[in-house]
Amino acid sequence: MKTCKDPSCQEINPQPADNFYKMKASEDGRHYYCKSCCKRRRAHERVVKREKKVNIGYRQRQRAKEEGIECDDTITLAGLYKRDHGICQICHKAVRPKEASIDHIHPISRGGTHTWDNVQLTHVKCNLRKSNKTTPKKHSRK
Repeated sequence: MKTCKDPSCQEINPQPADNFYKMKASEDGRHYYCKSCCKRRRAHERVVKREKKVNIGYRQRQRAKEEGIECDDTITLAGLYKRDHGICQICHKAVRPKEASIDHIHPISRGGTHTWDNVQLTHVKCNLRKSNKTTPKKHSRK
């Protein structure tokens, strides 16, 4: 049995050693974080890398400033990914780093702000489907 070092670990501690990747450098031959925490941390790192490359939040900050709307410059896709635990807030499924986008609950085009309480993590497809509405469209099965 081993305990995950991540304080936000939602797994039950202590866990079986099989829930940890092998690592030669550690004392017990297992990684410090459980497998699920390792996966979550790697996904977050990929979001940070993508955000640096593409600068995702830049256009939204510019739009908010042009409209004269309240804007929080500390909002990042990586911070949002971490806050929402990598879960799309529209369809409630896991978001892969390359599918992540920032969605405004109350759209900027309708007077919404670019602040932490008005943004959520979504898939790009879910965000496009929602468009500038305040509520997402229902998924239709055809």
